[in-house]
Amino acid sequence: WWIDSRANVHVCTDKKLFFSYQECATHTISIGNRSLACVIGLGRVELELSSGNCLVLDNVFHIFKIRKNLISVALLAQQGFKVVYESNEL
Repeated sequence: WWIDSRANVHVCTDKKLFFSYQECATHTISIGNRSLACVIGLGRVELELSSGNCLVLDNVFHIFKIRKNLISVALLAQQGFKVVYESNEL
């Protein structure tokens, strides 16, 4: 997972990582290289942090076209989280 300060949505490439999931039809988003990517589904993903705590991400877009899973810093901030980068850990 990459922490992305420019992303405005959370994105996951692997359907197996979702613990709740709903397929989407005909929805696209613009991605970093200025191309469009089809959203295949939408759901919730649970991440285990380096602290041992879990973070549940809601409204995660399932997209094949990107290489890395992305966590949106903007969405975390909207939910009241403070993102601190320290020693390559979150």
